[in-house]
Amino acid sequence: MFVAGRAGCRVIAAWWIWAATTTPRSCGNVASGDRASQDILFSLLAFLYHPDSMRKARTYWRSGSPEKKAFALEVLDNLCERRHKMLMMPLLEGLSAEDMWRKLNGHFLQPLRGKQAQLKEIVNASPSWATHWLRVWAGRALGEHGPVSERSVMLSTIEKILLLKSVEFFLTTDDDVLVELAALANEVSVKAGARIVEKGKVESTMYVIASGRVQVQDGGETLAELGRGSVFGELAALDSQPRTADVTALSDVLLLRIDHATLVDLMAEHIEVAHGIIRFLIRRYRPPGKTAHG
Repeated sequence: MFVAGRAGCRVIAAWWIWAATTTPRSCGNVASGDRASQDILFSLLAFLYHPDSMRKARTYWRSGSPEKKAFALEVLDNLCERRHKMLMMPLLEGLSAEDMWRKLNGHFLQPLRGKQAQLKEIVNASPSWATHWLRVWAGRALGEHGPVSERSVMLSTIEKILLLKSVEFFLTTDDDVLVELAALANEVSVKAGARIVEKGKVESTMYVIASGRVQVQDGGETLAELGRGSVFGELAALDSQPRTADVTALSDVLLLRIDHATLVDLMAEHIEVAHGIIRFLIRRYRPPGKTAHG
């Protein structure tokens, strides 16, 4: 709880600076994030105190009713130690970001450096509490005020991550791993009518469609048409073998290309990537009507 309080003070300090320079609509999004943080707080308290009481308090708090929220606060006041209440109450009292920072800063000193300085610390100093995903978004925020070339690179990274998160291959993959993969995946632009994959050719890459549509054919027979978020060429990325079909762009297409070495390294280092790929391959290549025991 002590560590959480220190980290919370850092976040609130950055939140106050950010909120002071954003539109009311954006501040509403911050409020939504605050509600999610409060849910996490109740979940953490359930490990320290009576779980059923904390779950009930969270239910009352989420109801929005003033009477029920007062009951939730009473539960916390009666059950929690003073040292814990000191850290969590500023997050539950409906205070402004400035007031929350002032209360917590008495225990965990966190100077207000200004928006740009806070973001640069996250990107350049890589503090221990900043995840890869947080650093990507901090870089994006800096890019909004920096050169166009830097901004486009960061936006491209974020778009890659969001695309990968939507792909069945990587449904259970942690965000930090997707940040790593996004940095290694190459963007490929293909004009409408161009052939992307040629049957019989030995290659070791797979593709994820970021935009546009492609057609998969074998001997003139159309096997499938694929769009955004679809994967093709996955077998070659796992084991270099001759391609089994032609793939042609039906429109201008933007692809992410992932090579064999990148995919194999990720599977070796992150077991959830291997699990996701196995599930994907079973679903794609299992004969219709067959069960897991078929």
